[in-house]
Amino acid sequence: MAKLVQTTVKETEITWKGLANLIKGGGGTLKVGDIITEQTKDGEELDLVVVDMGPGWARFESKDCLPAEVPYNQNGRNAGGFAESGVKWHLDNVVFTSLPEDLQAVISEVERVQEGGKTYRCQLFLPTESEMFGDCSYSGDDTYPQIEYYKDRRHRIKCNRKGGTPDWYWLASVAGGSSTYCVYVGTYGHSDYWYSASYELCVPVCFIIK
Repeated sequence: MAKLVQTTVKETEITWKGLANLIKGGGGTLKVGDIITEQTKDGEELDLVVVDMGPGWARFESKDCLPAEVPYNQNGRNAGGFAESGVKWHLDNVVFTSLPEDLQAVISEVERVQEGGKTYRCQLFLPTESEMFGDCSYSGDDTYPQIEYYKDRRHRIKCNRKGGTPDWYWLASVAGGSSTYCVYVGTYGHSDYWYSASYELCVPVCFIIK
């Protein structure tokens, strides 16, 4: 006999402060895959997905990217990795300031690790190749395990804006053995690298609340 399993989609209005308190208190009913819809100050709507969580923290990443394409580094080099990159500067100084103040107020500053063990502090960041794919095909950036949510290839496909078309977007990782290559995710959710860090690609919004 066939079985019908019905699920209910529930929309709830909540403030970012209220959500942060919920997360710090253990998360309540919040779960991986839940979506918080927000709008940037310039009117871009973002679906922010809970991609990972644990006791007292949750990681959010935008389902799609912001429409502005930016170079990894304008000088075409990948020296210094993400910590010293132009794309990190863009996230820090352009993307972060475009978010509503109540969201800015709850985004945690976290310490991240890149190739070679170098650490850096940030509020917004990009996923690494290992977090997206598990194995590293192009970089040596394997500090972090694959995020369970991204084992589904469909979740790795991001459009150039909400309601847009699938597009390439930067990861934090740079390609090993090269002074110019940087790793990105392609339109089919696959990993690849671009030949020059000066090429312009989209970026998602990624942050942790804890």
